[in-house]
Amino acid sequence: MADSLKDKATSAYADAKAKATDAAQAAKVKAEEAAAATKASAVKAAEVTRATAKKAAATTKENAQKAAVKTSETIDKSPLGAVVGGLAIGAIVAALLPRTKREDQLVGKVGKTVRTTASKAAKNATATAKEQLDALGVNADAAKAQLRDLASKIGEAASSAGSAAAEVVKPKK
Repeated sequence: MADSLKDKATSAYADAKAKATDAAQAAKVKAEEAAAATKASAVKAAEVTRATAKKAAATTKENAQKAAVKTSETIDKSPLGAVVGGLAIGAIVAALLPRTKREDQLVGKVGKTVRTTASKAAKNATATAKEQLDALGVNADAAKAQLRDLASKIGEAASSAGSAAAEVVKPKK
């Protein structure tokens, strides 16, 4: 009877081992299939991302070229307006940059003298540019309109570039 129980236990063990081996093999096959499908999906996603990024770069480059051409045309049509606009933009940037304690420590009175001189030079340049514009019959409103148009075009190019970049990172549904 002991041999019979031993044989039954050995047989049950062998059956369990065979079933476990079969289950492990089936799980391995399914895992390999899932890995292959995931890899294929990742490759396709990378291709789509590359294509979208390439398209966004091309669109951005095209818009930048259009803005450069438009800027060049505007400057050719009204060079004094461009000078006045450049001075205005420079003055605005300079006004927005705050003085720092470190700047005061390093340059002190020299910095104040430079700022005062630069301010006077900017005022003189602005006055001279206004005189020349008046002499040519170009009014400030026309120059402002051209600058607004140029700024609008640059804004459109930047917006287009931003949208194209957003498309690259936007998840596909």
